[in-house]
Amino acid sequence: RELLEMLQRPSINRLVVISAAAQGETIEDQLSAYAAPGCRGVVLSKVDEAVKLAPALDAMIRARLKVLAVANGGIWQKENLIAHGKPVYVELAPVDPRSLMQGDYMALRFRAADDARTRFAGTLPPDGHLVMADDATGVATARRIDNGSPLAAGEWRLRYRVRRGAVNFGTNAYFFAEGTGHRYEGAKFGEFRVAPDGEAILTGLRDARLQPL
Repeated sequence: RELLEMLQRPSINRLVVISAAAQGETIEDQLSAYAAPGCRGVVLSKVDEAVKLAPALDAMIRARLKVLAVANGGIWQKENLIAHGKPVYVELAPVDPRSLMQGDYMALRFRAADDARTRFAGTLPPDGHLVMADDATGVATARRIDNGSPLAAGEWRLRYRVRRGAVNFGTNAYFFAEGTGHRYEGAKFGEFRVAPDGEAILTGLRDARLQPL
C-alpha cells in the first residue's frame, strides 16, 4: 500500500505489466489491485504463451487502457532449449472431443500428467518437478515426485504446474497453421525438449509410431 501511495506522485509515469497468458478474471483482478486506470498504460507480456489474446484485450478495452508495448517471454531461452534440450516423448490422453480442435490450435492432455495427479493425489505440490524415465518404447513415464535427491541412471526431471486441478507440462495446446489441422488428427504423442533443470517446451506431435506429423 505504501509503495502504491508513493507511485501517486505526478512526476512518476506508472505502467502495469500484465501477462497475456493469464485468465481473464486474473487480469481484471490485477488491474484492480494495481490501480491500472490511473496508469499511463499497459505492457502486455508473454504474448507468445497465450492461447488467446481476447481475454487480455477485452480487459484493456473495458478498463480504457492503452497497450504501450508487447513482449514475448524468453525467446532466446526457448530457442536454446529447442536446439540443445533432451528430446522426450509423452503420450497424449483423451480430451473432450468438443475442445479437440479450436481454430488454429489443438487442445492437449498428457497421460503421464494424469497418472501423476492420480498416483500422488494429496501429496503433489502445486509447482515442482517430477522424476521421469523412458520406458522400453522410449516414452516418458513419471516415477516419483522430485525431492532433490540424486537421479538414477536414465532419470531426468520435468517441471510441472497444477492449475485448476490439472497437472500441466508447460502447455495444454499445440498451435498450427490455419487449414492444417487435419494433419494432426492422428497425434498420439507430444514431443518435448527438456533442459537439465526440468523446464520443457513442446516442439511437435508424433503419431503412434513416433513419426513426426
